[in-house]
Amino acid sequence: MKAYSEALQQQSLARRLALRDNGFSPFRPSEFDTIPSVFAAQVAQRPHKPAIRSDGVSTTYAELDRLSHGITAALRDRPSLEQAPIPLVISGNAYFAAAVLGVLRAGRSYIPLDVTFPESRNHQIIDQSDANVVLTERHQKEAASRLAGPHRILIAVDEIPPTTADLPNDGRPDALACVIFTSGSTGVPKGVRQTQRNILKVVERYTNGLCVGHGDRVSLLSSCSVTASVAPLLSALLSGATLCAFPVRERGLRRLANWVDAEEISLYHSVPSLFRHLMRSLVSSRVLTTLQVVRLGGDTAYKEDWKLFVQHCRDDAVLVNSYGCSEISSIARFYMDARSQIAGDVLPVGYSMPGVDLSLSSADRTQTVMEQEGGDVSRSEVGEIVISSRYLSPGYWSATLRSGADERTQETSGDVRQYRTGDLGFLDSHQGLVHVGRADSQVKILGHRVELAEIDAALHAFPGVKEAATLVVASSGGERQISSFVEMETPAVDSASCIREFAQGRLPRHMVPTVITVLTRMPCTPNGKIDRAELQKISDSLREANSSVEKGAL
Repeated sequence: MKAYSEALQQQSLARRLALRDNGFSPFRPSEFDTIPSVFAAQVAQRPHKPAIRSDGVSTTYAELDRLSHGITAALRDRPSLEQAPIPLVISGNAYFAAAVLGVLRAGRSYIPLDVTFPESRNHQIIDQSDANVVLTERHQKEAASRLAGPHRILIAVDEIPPTTADLPNDGRPDALACVIFTSGSTGVPKGVRQTQRNILKVVERYTNGLCVGHGDRVSLLSSCSVTASVAPLLSALLSGATLCAFPVRERGLRRLANWVDAEEISLYHSVPSLFRHLMRSLVSSRVLTTLQVVRLGGDTAYKEDWKLFVQHCRDDAVLVNSYGCSEISSIARFYMDARSQIAGDVLPVGYSMPGVDLSLSSADRTQTVMEQEGGDVSRSEVGEIVISSRYLSPGYWSATLRSGADERTQETSGDVRQYRTGDLGFLDSHQGLVHVGRADSQVKILGHRVELAEIDAALHAFPGVKEAATLVVASSGGERQISSFVEMETPAVDSASCIREFAQGRLPRHMVPTVITVLTRMPCTPNGKIDRAELQKISDSLREANSSVEKGAL
């Protein structure tokens, strides 16, 4: 029997993706291309093909093109508008895509907002943006009006008449395309700027890495206000595929599996926690037969996720685990199928993609460079992941400077920038990069270095655990201790003690959680990630309650 080779396995799975019968052709934008110009080529090739499916309604490429031209015309009819980014308060549907294309064709840039996010946060973003116009849709007008205030022009895009007029494309490859706000270390959202060229490179890495073709039906499950939405949305539309949107927060997780089947989704994309919930909602024998590619990213994925994929996806499906950050989107990936041999409890993110160099920086700032090609490498110690690329964000948005500096980003040579991500990883000798969490999640307990992601992985392995998250908290006596939270499929009275006993058999003594709290539901952010700030509040409340009980006993 032939010995297993990870390098050959990666090559084999890449070939399998390329040979899917989906009309894939490599995405190679020219240096002069813009997002609207590439989309125009798809409109010309397949005008009557569905571009977007949302709420059971299809919008063809030609219809989407006419909607976007109408928005471009509406913006050009208001020449007095300043060139600040335009906030979009629009659901993840055809009107959102039309607004993106229309804004970019007009030579403007956009800021995607989500009304399900806290209104105070959206106010902070709009106030930073310097915007004097906000695009929305009829059913969002009330919420958008509160955000826009009395001094900004509010335009409902679904009240703009579509047009077939052949409007010129004022977009430029190196012009600002969008500003996507992410959590800032100061507590104020931080706007990551991206050019059209950078976004086309995001599309290139995604499309060619997953072999997206015009026969694919691609899921859009994340909020359009986050970086994770950019690649599936634009990769589908710039490849001639059909983008299928499903608002998970509105329609609920229980309907997701039937929607995947009904819409015949071939490329599924989500954060690992959402995929995990979807798979665990299925009866043990159910297989989602339309799924050919499952792409995970945005958070740590575990070996248990791969097992769920093997159980509920077809034999020739490919699982792709990715790594990226808001400053450049996805830049590393690892292919898996049922034959893969996964060594640890955390799934690897594999190898860097074209146009990106990855390295690991140790405490003394020495760097280990990771090769782009798959294959065996020397195992490294845990270090900070450092990205070098021409296609990193050119900076952060500031209403006064329009470009903010960040101490983690620096110019290296020519137009190449380097960014220290704050994420930790190590090089596995056979499977490339393994992302193990944030630098601020690596702590010392009793003199030992502890990586919280390793504890989460061990807890995930306990039968019946749906989600797990670990914090380091202060005990009532002020000492640092490990506190873990779990969501169970069927919790029992002794669940916490059973899980702790299980952890004692898998983890060193200093890594076993002091406290395990079983939750009825793990709190999540609107993006689907675990809300660790909310867990910290729960932990503080439990500590105060326990402290009160202890005082009462005295």
